[in-house]
Amino acid sequence: MRTEVVAAPNTRVNEVLFAAHAVHAGLSDRTPEACREALAIELARRGIRFVKDAKLPLFYKGKFIGARQPIDFVVGETLVLVRDDLGPQPPLLNLLRLSGFEEGLWLDFGSRTLVSKRVATVLPSLSEG
Repeated sequence: MRTEVVAAPNTRVNEVLFAAHAVHAGLSDRTPEACREALAIELARRGIRFVKDAKLPLFYKGKFIGARQPIDFVVGETLVLVRDDLGPQPPLLNLLRLSGFEEGLWLDFGSRTLVSKRVATVLPSLSEG
């Protein structure tokens, strides 16, 4: 049974997606490495603050378990992973739960069109814009 929940749109994620679409349209070499570098340039060009190649501490029941998980980008409170396909993928929802983040974005630059998957650990409030 799949437990991932697709989050409601938010501005930060949309900004990352706009930047990712620009990279996809402007880059002929769409290897994950090239796309990561190009996305970093595009995010910076748009004034979007991010951390590239972050190492996230992982927790279990509120206790640090000593592992550090590499993440391509952290943009605000969103984890961003860049891959050349959407499967097989590490369990993004589990990664969110273990790291304490609530939202993740998976980007696949390897297709003819940019493919993205947004995952959240909590449902957005109906009153949020």
